[in-house]
Amino acid sequence: MPVLNEEGNLAALYDEVGRVFRDKAPHVDWRVVFVDDGSRDRSWTLLTELARRHPNVRALRLNRNYGAHLAISAGIQCADGDAVVVLAADLQDPPAVVAEFVRRWDEGFKVVWGVRAARRREAWHRRAFSRAFHWLVRRYALPTYPSQGTGSFCLIDRVVARNLRRMREDFRTIFGLVTLQGYPAAEVPYVREERVRGQSGWSVRRMIHTAIDVFTSYSHLPVRMITWVGVLSCLLAFLGIVYQVAVYALYGSVRGWTMLFAAVCFFGGVQTLALGILGEYIWRTFHEVKRRPLWFVEDATFDLERA
Repeated sequence: MPVLNEEGNLAALYDEVGRVFRDKAPHVDWRVVFVDDGSRDRSWTLLTELARRHPNVRALRLNRNYGAHLAISAGIQCADGDAVVVLAADLQDPPAVVAEFVRRWDEGFKVVWGVRAARRREAWHRRAFSRAFHWLVRRYALPTYPSQGTGSFCLIDRVVARNLRRMREDFRTIFGLVTLQGYPAAEVPYVREERVRGQSGWSVRRMIHTAIDVFTSYSHLPVRMITWVGVLSCLLAFLGIVYQVAVYALYGSVRGWTMLFAAVCFFGGVQTLALGILGEYIWRTFHEVKRRPLWFVEDATFDLERA
């Protein structure tokens, strides 16, 4: 469970998870690994208290905010169960669904996705962005991505978790790295609840950043887009030349400096866009080849080296 400024939710979250396993999956031996992703409130204090009171709680504190996907990766690095469930700490993904995850995993599925069938009181712009994003991901990046979309709310078998630990890229999305492995997957629909306490860190800027990470990591769409824009630009330029030749043949002079100015601006914009997309890939490649650690740990409530 990645945690970022969730002091108001942690106690209720642990109690709810415990109730789910106690009532709906009593045969499962379970443990919680909390990862404090640079919280600025009392989250770490509460996590250490939970770890002191409950032997099945582990808590890990990163030295700064790295983002949810790297925090999840740090938690999976310390998880040693037969299966790993990724669950947000804001109680918007209901822990009760985890029991159904376990049932589908018992049926033999290596991956079980929580699919958002509906969301309570979601802003229209977020809903529109999500639908467009899910369609583009399935069409151009990850064909087996759930059609209704998902976050990182899922269960993965230890085989999938082991493979995930071997993937060391910095610009990562958990759902992308899991989907990429191609193991049999089941889907469990659920209603995403409204946040009761705290404030969401999932801003529009982070949404756009995640979209860029997905399409540059798992798709050729950005580079292919440059190709098609280039083809379209050449076609428009050819039509413009034909037009100017026709005007010269009919009237004996070339007119339309406004069109020339617009053409120059258009082609300049296309070239800048192409350089920006290529620069994005070059920068990411340069960042990856340095092979720096993905995160740094500040504190832990367990023997980190042994884990």
